[in-house]
Amino acid sequence: MAIADDLQSLKSFHTNNLSGRVALITGGGTGVGLTIARGFVANGAKVYITGRREDVLKQAAEQTVGLIPLKMDIRDNESIAHAAGILEREEGKLDVLVNNAGVVTPASPFLSDKSAPKNSRLGLSLFQSESSEDWQNAFATNTIAPFFTTTGFSDLLEKGARMRGDHATSSVINISSAASSFHSSLNSIAYGTTKAGLDHLTGTLAREFAIHKVPVRVNGIAPGLFPSEITGVQEEIDRQIKEGTFRRGTVLPPIERSGRGEEIASAAVWLASDGGAYTNGVTLRIDGGLALVTP
Repeated sequence: MAIADDLQSLKSFHTNNLSGRVALITGGGTGVGLTIARGFVANGAKVYITGRREDVLKQAAEQTVGLIPLKMDIRDNESIAHAAGILEREEGKLDVLVNNAGVVTPASPFLSDKSAPKNSRLGLSLFQSESSEDWQNAFATNTIAPFFTTTGFSDLLEKGARMRGDHATSSVINISSAASSFHSSLNSIAYGTTKAGLDHLTGTLAREFAIHKVPVRVNGIAPGLFPSEITGVQEEIDRQIKEGTFRRGTVLPPIERSGRGEEIASAAVWLASDGGAYTNGVTLRIDGGLALVTP
C-alpha cells in the first residue's frame, strides 16, 4: 500500500513546475542567462532579465513572451537596491535569483605555447603581461557582485518562500564554470580563480542562510562549453570541434560537442523548482565530462 501511495505521489508531483514564481536572472539578455530565462518561462515562471544594456534586454523580451527587461548594474549597490525596490512594488516577492552575469579575462597564450618567447621566464612574463585592473574587474563581477546581488534581494527571496508555506524555500543559483575546479589555467589564471571563489561563496551563503533559518537555498551550476557571445554559435563551435580547429590547445569535452540549451536550462529549472528543494550548497557540473579530462 505504501509503495502504491508513493507511486501515485510521484505521478502527481510536477517536478519542474514554476507556475506562480517570480525569477530574476542577471545577464539574462544573452547566452546562458537567456537560455535559462526561456526555460523558466516555458515552465510557468514570470522572469525579469537584467543587465546594463537596455537595448539587448528589450530585444530578448520582444523575442520571448514572458520576459521582462529590467536595467541593473550588478557592480552598483544603488542599482541593485533600485531594482529590488521595483520588484517589491510590482511583485512583493522573489522566488528565484540566478546570478549569471560574468566576464572573461584576457588570455596569456604563452602559458600553453611553448614556442612563445615569454615562456622562458614564466613568472616574470605573467607579472609583466597581466593587469591588476583586469583581475580586479573579474573579481568584482564574477565573485563580489553575486554576494551583493544575493544579499540585496534576500528579503524578497525570504518573502517568496514564506508566501508558499511551511518548509518552502526560495532558490539562488550561481552560474560558475567548469574551470573553477581545474588546476589547468586554460590560458587564463584569473578567470578560474574568480569562479572558484564563487563556488566557495555558494557554499558559505548556503550554510549561513541555513543555520540562521533563512528559507533560501543557494546552489551553483558549473557549465562547460556552451554557445555564448564569447564562444560563438552552436553550429560553428561544433564544426570547429569536429575539424579540430576550435581554439587550438583548448581541452575539449569527451562528448565532442558543445552543450545544448535544454541541458543547462533543465538543470536550472530543477534547482529552482520543488524537485530541487532538498538540494542546498552544491555546485552541479554540466560540462559533458570536461572535468574528467582536464587536470
